[in-house]
Amino acid sequence: MLAHLHNHTTYSFLDGINTIDAMLERAGEIGTDVIAVIDHANVCGHIDFYESKTDIKKVYGCEEYHWDAKYHKDKRDNFHLTLWAKNQEGFNNLWATATEVYEVADKNGYKKGLLVEEIMRNRGKGIYAGSACMGGGISQALMNNNEELALELLQLYRECFDEFFIEIHTNTMPEQHELNIKLVNFARKNKAPMIYAVDSHYLTQDEADMQ
Repeated sequence: MLAHLHNHTTYSFLDGINTIDAMLERAGEIGTDVIAVIDHANVCGHIDFYESKTDIKKVYGCEEYHWDAKYHKDKRDNFHLTLWAKNQEGFNNLWATATEVYEVADKNGYKKGLLVEEIMRNRGKGIYAGSACMGGGISQALMNNNEELALELLQLYRECFDEFFIEIHTNTMPEQHELNIKLVNFARKNKAPMIYAVDSHYLTQDEADMQ
């Protein structure tokens, strides 16, 4: 089974150039069985995704910004966290989360959605979560050789969501390769399931410069 679970679209504002129709067309060309949309801190693309015509199984998600004062001195600092709806309850909680993160941001004088622990604990049922890209908390911790923090975050995410996955990403950056080795070892050591992902913001190499 070929599943693409980490895809950004034009609804990841100023950070994705995939239109949903073009993404689904390309996914069909390469034989994709399952595809997810996980735009940054919003679910605005879900309606277009739902209305699009395809035989590919759709997964609805988003990539949130986990923020906690004990980890982050500045609200511009955060941990990326991927969320996917497992079922209807998870879908409802995902949409509620996408609203509540902006309520938190507004109270803190910030424009970008802030996912705090209270929301994760209240809205995590029916949701799978993933460690996201190099901006994820566990990735950041391991890159800084802070396994204690990585374990702390792993325990938190396991408590909040139905299941938590370590995402193994591929790209041409040497630091990603080094991180992947640490992530695999960490996942095996702590019996965390892994998924292979590509952090997709564009469809072809020709579009890389546009991104």
